[in-house]
Amino acid sequence: MPSEEVSSQLLDELRTEINDALNRYRIQSIWRAGPTTKQLSRKLAAFQAAMLRLKRNLPDQSSKLFEYISDLGEYHAELRGPHPRLDNFHLDWEGEDEPPPLPPDTRPPTNYRSRERLQDLIDCVGQVSEWLTHRAPYGRGPWTPSVSPAVLLTGFNLPRIYETVFKRKFGMGRKSLGTRFVSEVLRLSKISGTGYSTDAIIKNQQRARRSLLRS
Repeated sequence: MPSEEVSSQLLDELRTEINDALNRYRIQSIWRAGPTTKQLSRKLAAFQAAMLRLKRNLPDQSSKLFEYISDLGEYHAELRGPHPRLDNFHLDWEGEDEPPPLPPDTRPPTNYRSRERLQDLIDCVGQVSEWLTHRAPYGRGPWTPSVSPAVLLTGFNLPRIYETVFKRKFGMGRKSLGTRFVSEVLRLSKISGTGYSTDAIIKNQQRARRSLLRS
């Protein structure tokens, strides 16, 4: 087999392996930055309690409170403009003669559909409250390892790729080809910081190995 073809195959394999490792690194970094299970459970419980309190105090559609709040919505829309994502209805006079004069306490001749918006709120609160009764335990991600994404990337995944593709030991020195390989991947991927220096790469290999021995 010509050397050019071997080189091309190796390059394709290397590119695929590195991209997969970088994608896992980005996903794990996002999940790692998210709330812990305890933090999210606490926020979820507070949200559920707030929804239940709101649901208990929502007005019935036939109540005076519902009508009063709807009237407030009409007044607000009259001053500030129609409700978002709701086109108002104009109440045009359909008779042949001039429309009779409106008494001073009659609603303005337009309907901003505040009743619909309030009923939408009531319906949505009921639906979301129902969702929360089926909630499952929260997990931080499909797989969140005990070590950081930086340790996993530079201490395990990239060294493993180097050894698999190039069929040689990674090496632990500052000037080893393996360490230089990881540094170059980080540079091209624009991943930088104190956790990605040459010394950090060597330490991350040690941390990754200790973590694997414990697992």
